[in-house]
Amino acid sequence: GVAYRSLGQMKRGIEMHEQALDITRDIGDRRREYYQLSCLGSAYHDLGQVRRAIKIYKLDLTTAQEISNRRGEAAVLGKLGRAYSGLGKIRQAIEFYRQALVIARETGDRRRESYCLLGLSKALLATRKLAEAQQHCEEALALEVPETSFQAAIALGIALLHQRDRAAGETFASAAARCRTMLDKTDDLYEARYALAADLVGQAVCDPRWANEGKRAELLAPALVEYRGALEVTSAPGIVHDAIHDLELIQAAGIDGLEPVFELLESAEYEPDLPEDLSDISEEVA
Repeated sequence: GVAYRSLGQMKRGIEMHEQALDITRDIGDRRREYYQLSCLGSAYHDLGQVRRAIKIYKLDLTTAQEISNRRGEAAVLGKLGRAYSGLGKIRQAIEFYRQALVIARETGDRRRESYCLLGLSKALLATRKLAEAQQHCEEALALEVPETSFQAAIALGIALLHQRDRAAGETFASAAARCRTMLDKTDDLYEARYALAADLVGQAVCDPRWANEGKRAELLAPALVEYRGALEVTSAPGIVHDAIHDLELIQAAGIDGLEPVFELLESAEYEPDLPEDLSDISEEVA
């Protein structure tokens, strides 16, 4: 299920997780039940069904607490942070991330700590708390967790861009190199494809030639090619939303001329690719 989702095949991933969830409940394995719920929540979030994901996450959080799975609790709190951030509820998102970070550090879970630091840094960027965002990006990078380091490098580049730091361009280039290392092994990992595209946007706007409006189309061309490739892997609404959010953070640094990239992503269409007979478990989020 995780593998199929990593390749953007959400329907197949959900089918696998649903089967696994049924088995875990049949055999009474609550620890694995927690894990499958967590995966299902992530899958629905990627499909843009954030409120459905939140309901699953809340059930999952209760499960983790009931079985005293502290690492699992941190993971779900971090996912709730991502979900609330996606709804624009940044204050709540930051609180969830902070709770998750405390537990991750208490339990020595470096991988989860890196995810929390990454999510927290992006939420802080959205609120213009640049120094704190930069600090968390650097902390995440120092942990050297492959699944997050390439994204933390992007966030650090954005933080530096906001502060007009000349190191921003080199940071985006370093982030791009991390993405390419992953894609050399598996070229259709959607997270790395979208991240590489964002890196290329960052490199373009840091290029001195960006000041010349006539050069911008040429500078953005590699990023557009990469975004098109990423969309071919998956154009699931939640994933595209996250990609647009990264662009918005770059734009918020006072960058003009990104309209071609926004137009490409905002025009993306997604053919619903879900298992049949799923009950409607959506709810309003307070």
